Amino acid sequence: MGSRCDPAEPRVSGLVVPPRVRLAVAGSDVPAQPPHWFSAPETHRWASLGARRKPLFLGSRVLLRNLLADAGGGSPEQWLLDGRGAPLDSASGLKTSISHHAARVAVAVCGATDGLGVDLERPRDVVDSGRIAARWFSADEQALLAQAEAKQMNALFYRLWTLKEAWVKATGRGLAGNFQAIQAEIDPVSGWRLTADTAATGWQAWSGKVEEDWLAVVWNSNKQTPPSISTATLFADRCGEVRAEMPAATIHLPVEPRL
Repeated sequence: MGSRCDPAEPRVSGLVVPPRVRLAVAGSDVPAQPPHWFSAPETHRWASLGARRKPLFLGSRVLLRNLLADAGGGSPEQWLLDGRGAPLDSASGLKTSISHHAARVAVAVCGATDGLGVDLERPRDVVDSGRIAARWFSADEQALLAQAEAKQMNALFYRLWTLKEAWVKATGRGLAGNFQAIQAEIDPVSGWRLTADTAATGWQAWSGKVEEDWLAVVWNSNKQTPPSISTATLFADRCGEVRAEMPAATIHLPVEPRL
């Protein structure tokens, strides 16, 4: 990235920018010192992290800046972020969200939204899924899992889990007591349906599989446009080749108020 300077005047303030999601594997070649384009809050956060977490932190900031530049203009290094990855220039109107699993990082950017959440999970065999579902899922969702064939149960579990994590991130809630705030149903005729304990309209959710990972995005917008998904190659503190992805097993539907 180039020299550090103030953010360029955003081109997207007040405009609808559908979610853009980018995934990458965090590199292991991490500089000893934080990059010069880090903001003061990022530098402070960097200093508090151990060696294992620094690659994920750096990778997420590289990806976020590239997406912000794509959506809002300017060059990547012109976008200054706080310690959690939100733009310090709040006038841009752009929201961000970050998720990671093992060495894999996913970031999302969206404009003209009241909230944005992304979650990424690499599936593995779920041990004692019934006990986990009893704690985090609704009774109807537990029944869906119990009725699913063994080879389908794992995929269903991770789709539900990522949707719920993305929801609590988008709404700013904690995990405890809020995973059941959004609930899924599968009708034999009409298919998937999502409801949540909110009176607000415009909430929508997307779920799909990118390579081996389950990915979910939740955001609020009056425009029903699915997110664009891409993967990138990371080299230390810069972003390399970006490739558009065509995820599998996707769903995109509104989150209906459950009054």
